Amino acid sequence: MRRREFLTVFGFLMTTMLATTMLASPSVAQSPVPAPPDDPRPRRRERDPDAPPRRRRRERSEHDPDRPRRPPTPRQLAARERFRQCGAEWRALRDSGRTEGRRWRDFRRDCLRRLRNTRAT
Repeated sequence: MRRREFLTVFGFLMTTMLATTMLASPSVAQSPVPAPPDDPRPRRRERDPDAPPRRRRRERSEHDPDRPRRPPTPRQLAARERFRQCGAEWRALRDSGRTEGRRWRDFRRDCLRRLRNTRAT
């Protein structure tokens, strides 16, 4: 038997067996369609009172003002200083009305980049 004939016969037999099985079993052929629920929202399961407790959330600790803080790093201090300088430049430009339609965000980005590059060279 050639391959093509074999596949045709095999496919026919499988289709026949599947159809026979579906018609013979009442659970598949005659299963009733479930009615839609009245409330479309999913319902929560009731918690079993005897069940072990769920994982507890960690309690948030209050900020301890007496805790010693680490001093800022030299890079952090330099970044703060650059930010202060850009803020001072922006306030001077804004007060004189020479912002040229720019916003603080755009000015800050360019100013910080300029100051960082001048310090590095």
